[in-house]
Amino acid sequence: MIHTSRSRGIRVERRTRAQVRAQAEFAREILMVPAGPPDMAHVLEIRLPSVGVQYHFEPTYVMGAVEALALPEDGAVYIREDVYEALLKKDPVARFTVAHEIGHLWMHERPGTTSALYQVEAMRPHGPLEDAECQADSFAAEFLMPLGEMQGVHITAADVMAHYNVTFSAALRRVRELSAEGLVRR
Repeated sequence: MIHTSRSRGIRVERRTRAQVRAQAEFAREILMVPAGPPDMAHVLEIRLPSVGVQYHFEPTYVMGAVEALALPEDGAVYIREDVYEALLKKDPVARFTVAHEIGHLWMHERPGTTSALYQVEAMRPHGPLEDAECQADSFAAEFLMPLGEMQGVHITAADVMAHYNVTFSAALRRVRELSAEGLVRR
């Protein structure tokens, strides 16, 4: 799901869809996520701490409009309480949000500096393959809807939505992108 629109996040190391896919597959393996739709509450509460990642719940008045925030350099993820409550109810948007933040944790560790030079470089114009937010969205799609489980079968967005508990929009984008890459049939 690496988008082709303008950048939304900071500039990071360039990664292709295949590279992000490999990262998501590796994350599922390391976090011991079984086949099928992952239980994102279990991943957050049990699997991430098993690899040293801390998670914190924060009230809305602290986080404001920010639903979740990953701090790779600290090995921590912060989740707004209402998003966590939605996650417990298996809400598709909350599931994607947590998977997106795992993508940041997995791929976007910053150098040990917050120097002005790093900040200027991170905000330079860049394309979607170098955009942290686009990469994290792509990671979330790969993590929640693994390619290996969809190859070789006829799929529709409705099938993907129902099986993986994602929004129709995420399922449709996933099916279109995988179909365009020639990786699935629709």
